[in-house]
Parts: sequence; C-alpha cells; structure tokens
Amino acid sequence: MEITRELTATKAELTMRAREWEATIHAERQETRQDRQKIMEELYDLQDKFHSIESRMKEIMSEYEEKLKEEQWQNMEAEERHQIMVTQLENHIVDQERDIIHWKKCFAQLAALANGAIEDVPRMLREANSSLMFFNFPNSVQTFLNHCKYLVEQMKVIIAHSRD
Repeated sequence: MEITRELTATKAELTMRAREWEATIHAERQETRQDRQKIMEELYDLQDKFHSIESRMKEIMSEYEEKLKEEQWQNMEAEERHQIMVTQLENHIVDQERDIIHWKKCFAQLAALANGAIEDVPRMLREANSSLMFFNFPNSVQTFLNHCKYLVEQMKVIIAHSRD
C-alpha cells in the first residue's frame, strides 16, 4: 500500500510536472508564434520597402536613360551643326582665297600702272613744260599742267610716307 501511495504521489507529482511542462511549452510556443508573427510582419514591411525602393530605383534609372538619350541626341545635333559650320567656313575660306588672288592680281596691275606713272609722268611733264615755255598756249592747258604737277607732288609725298 505504501508503494501504491508513493506511486500515486509520484504519479500526481509527475502529472503536475507534466502539466507545468506542457503549460511552459504552450507558453513558449505562444511566445514563439508571437515572435514569428512579429518577425513575419517586419519581413513583409521590409519587403514592401524593398519593392518601393526597387521601383523608385527603376524610375530613376529610366529617367537617367532618357536624359542620357536626350543628351546624346543633342550632342549629335550639335555635331551636325558644327560640321555644317565647318563646311561653310571652309567654303568661305576658299571664296576668300579666290578673292585674295583676284585682288592681288588687280592690285599688281594697279601697282604696275602706278610704277609706270611714277617713272613716266614726271619725265613727260618736264618735257611738256619745257617745250611749252616758248609757245603761247591756252589757260586750260596751263591749268592741266599745274594739276598734273600737283598730282606728281602728292604721289611723291605718299611714296615718302609709305617708305617711312
């Protein structure tokens, strides 16, 4: 009987311990479930934030690519305008060189004419003046000769200034 009592007491104690252990395990499971639920909520929040950030990054990349394409297009247009301007300037330079050659020829001819005049006109003027000294000629001829003398003097002054 004593063994039975002890067995019953042991059984009661074991039952009580088993209930306590079950209660502890149940409480820990509840706590674990709550912790799991809390972690899952945090995970979902983080996933939402991640998706939000990911979509924002995609928007930013899309905007960046559009701006990059726009800049490339503008650079191409600027390059085309630059090439057109270079071509126009090259054509203008060719025209200017042609004009320079033309004007050099014209000025060379004018210089040859002026050089001839510098040599011939003063000599011819002296000869005309000396041969007309003995004749009675009209005032218009004297006026013309005086004008020619004035022009020869002006030419001498210009040549003297250009040599300085």
